[in-house]
Formats: sequence, C-alpha cells, structure tokens
Amino acid sequence: MSHQSGIRPSEELLTTFNNALQATDQRAIKVVISEEVMTVSDTLPVKGSWEEEPCFVLCRMDSTLPSGDFEWILLQYVPDYAKVRDKMLYASTKATLTKELGDSKFVDTLYGTTPGEMSLDGYRKHIAHKEADVPLTEREIEAQAVRLAESSADIGISSRRSHAQGVTFPFSDTAKGALRQLKDGKANVVVLSVDLTQECMELDTAGDTTLSELPSVIEPSVPRFVFFTVQNAESDGVPSSTIFIYVCPPESKVKERMLYSSSRASVVAYVEGELQLNVVKKFEVDSVDEVDEATLTEELYPKQQGTPGMTKRAFARPTRPGRGPARVSRAGTPSSTGSGDTS
Repeated sequence: MSHQSGIRPSEELLTTFNNALQATDQRAIKVVISEEVMTVSDTLPVKGSWEEEPCFVLCRMDSTLPSGDFEWILLQYVPDYAKVRDKMLYASTKATLTKELGDSKFVDTLYGTTPGEMSLDGYRKHIAHKEADVPLTEREIEAQAVRLAESSADIGISSRRSHAQGVTFPFSDTAKGALRQLKDGKANVVVLSVDLTQECMELDTAGDTTLSELPSVIEPSVPRFVFFTVQNAESDGVPSSTIFIYVCPPESKVKERMLYSSSRASVVAYVEGELQLNVVKKFEVDSVDEVDEATLTEELYPKQQGTPGMTKRAFARPTRPGRGPARVSRAGTPSSTGSGDTS
C-alpha cells in the first residue's frame, strides 16, 4: 500500500468538481495546495493560462462516460524551476485527489513541466506516444519517475517496501569521490544527505570508524543514507562486505522522510550500477545503533549448522524501549512488511 501526504480536497473543490461533471460551459479547474489542503485556485471556461507555480488542472473532455458524466483528464503541471519540496508535495498528493473526486471519472493523466506540454498539441503528442512503441525521451523518463514516486513513496518507518526506481538526484563530485574511496578501501563509511538547495545527493561525512562509533558521526534527528564496509573478523578467506543503512528517525519531518524514502532505491541503484560497488545487505532503522555486531555477523556470514540448507539465527542484543529491531533485506530483494523480517 502506497502512502500519500494526507492533504485532502476542500469542500469547495469537491462541490466545484461535482457541479462540473455535466456542465457544458466549464473546461478546467485549477487546483493548488494551500495551508495543507487542496483548494480551487481558478476555473477555466471552454476557452484560456497559468505558468508560474505547480498545480493540478482538471480538464473536461467532450466525451462522456456511460453514466452521462463527462470524462476528465488530470494535468499535473510542475515547472522545472519549482522547489524540490513543492515537487514532492504535489507528487505525493495526486493519488488522493483523483481518489476522492472519483478515479473512474479520469481517463488519463498528463505530466508536464512547460506550458507547451499542457496544450492541446502537447496532449495529442502524449496520446500518439502512448499508442506507439518508441523509446522514452529524457523528459518522459523524468515524468515516469515522478509518477512512480507518487505510487511508491513510503512515508515513515513502518513502511519498508523497496522499489527499483523513484525520485533521482544527481550526486555531487564530493559524494562520488567519497564513494570511490569506499570502494578502493581508503574509507569504510560514507554518509549521504539530500541537499535541497542544490537539489543533489551530497556528502555528509566520510572516513574510517567502527560500527559502535558510527552513531557519533550521524545527526540523530534527520534521515541519512549510510554506506558502511564491514570486515569479516571470523574468516580471512571471506572478503569485506558493503552494507546500506537507511536511517530515518521518527522525530524527523514528514517531508524529509518522504523525500529520502522515495529516493533511496535510486541511490543504491546508482552506487551499484555506475560505481560498481556491490551492496550485499540493506537495512532500514530508526537509529544507526540498532545495527549491532551480532546482527551483522549473523546476516552477512551465517554459520551452517544442523540440517543442510538451514541457517541458525543468533539473538541480537535487546533494543531500547520504543525502538523496533532493524529491518533488513538482501540486496536486490524487496523487503517485506513486519519488524525484523528478512527476505
């Protein structure tokens, strides 16, 4: 189940839309998010232009449904220069909008970043592309990623699904350099953060530390992505292993959790694909100190005992009150719901 922002349509929006279902003189309804609610910003008769801010536009078609209501399409307009926070806010609210107005009323969705893409000609190109089996353009790939983020964004620690795609941020040169040092064995920890000002994945800290000291190099109240190299102390024949830890404190802001959750899969995909750094295990925790030595040893280097093919699980140290055990999933395998599950 995907998680949405919780922002709901106002009574005015619900009434305006219901009145427009069979109206012949209304072409579009402009919807904006204001003060944590979706409201009607403007309406457009069957002729009209907004360019400065992200918005949803509910556009009536001339065709009708079997019920007699007109068919509608949803235009999601998000300019390139819009703030990242606004982009995420609209992406995580779209599904709620169509659900509460009635999913069956909407026959299509058009995502665009320029006014031209929102025009009749832009819609015709959209239809032509849907009916043709052609490669996606860079713009269309971006739009597809945003739509995927809408349906797959996980907000909060209790949601632990893993997705192959999501919102993608470019990596800064310093972040890339630190990850290369991690790969070359010149550092054993790299902590990344999302820089909203530069709209990129930035290096928070990097260097050498022990697992027990790792919490001291991470801010405790904000989400972070951590890549950590674990040495196998029990066997010289087993190489070191790199793990990924998504740290998401419950006290962090909802928007931060949403942003990090919807971009974490693309971060791992970039590190594994572009930098060829193999991530053998992925954890999701409230605090990085939930990942202890016993847990890592058992997850990374399980000992085979008893019946062949069966792995004996060790008991990790008790967690502090109010904190659940670390969630873990093998690289490339979606994690399942349920505290402490492994997949």
